[in-house]
Amino acid sequence: MNISSLRRILDGTLPPQELCIMIADEVARYASPRNPIGGSIPIMLQADEDSVHIDCQAIRSLIDAYLGGTLSAAQVAYLCDGILLSDQLGLDSELVRECLEEMTDPEINGELTALDAMHIRQRCSEI
Repeated sequence: MNISSLRRILDGTLPPQELCIMIADEVARYASPRNPIGGSIPIMLQADEDSVHIDCQAIRSLIDAYLGGTLSAAQVAYLCDGILLSDQLGLDSELVRECLEEMTDPEINGELTALDAMHIRQRCSEI
């Protein structure tokens, strides 16, 4: 996945369906049974742009795509992990970080549900 593709999905200029096709193999590797505790997870993020800023609007866009059935829980987790692990992506606030963390790593947080997503979206709408 390229940072530019991530930016475009979050700002609405790339249809989520296109991103799903682009990252299908990456998400399949990510969602396969994990390595032992302490192992690593495969996140492939290419820095083809200098910097992207992630704010509450970006979180709401991601959640809306999930709630609309365009992105799966595994795809959301993969994207959120990629955002959190990248040095090229700046987070607007601690709230944004917390919301992203809640949507990552299904083995720790459990798989994202529609109810979880609605609660996270509500938190990001209160700002």
